[in-house]
Amino acid sequence: MQNPLTLHITKSESLKYIGTAVVFSPTGTSFVLCCDKRILLFDLQTLTVKFEIPLKISLDIYGCAFSPDGSRLAVASDRRAVFVWDLSTLSPVLTLTCCDSARALVYAVDGTCIVGAMIDFTVCVWDSVTGELKESFPLPASGASAALSASGTVLAVGCD
Repeated sequence: MQNPLTLHITKSESLKYIGTAVVFSPTGTSFVLCCDKRILLFDLQTLTVKFEIPLKISLDIYGCAFSPDGSRLAVASDRRAVFVWDLSTLSPVLTLTCCDSARALVYAVDGTCIVGAMIDFTVCVWDSVTGELKESFPLPASGASAALSASGTVLAVGCD
């Protein structure tokens, strides 16, 4: 099996993208690949780039998550912040501050909050509209992955 974060696209020419984070849209018709200091949204049928968000500052991206309605994309970076982008305008709309970098993100099923598994052994929960930190709690080790159950009542966090 190939590295899952390496996308090989073959049409009339061969293109190769190496990314640090990838996520499918809620509709399953597209996916985001974060690579080379930019965010690319691909059409899944044609494997072409639908749009690109060039980053104005240098970011190493660790994780990303679509909002349940697919209108926003949360991006975890090395800047001790999570950036939320409006995909209709390709503009950042929220900056979620935290003590350290998030490595994994997940939206609540109802879209009301964003959960981040943090490098500093914590989980942070932010309001997805206001960006306010609602809650944080400790982990036994550095957070590496996060998932919410379909009911939104169980949070699973993988640690290093």
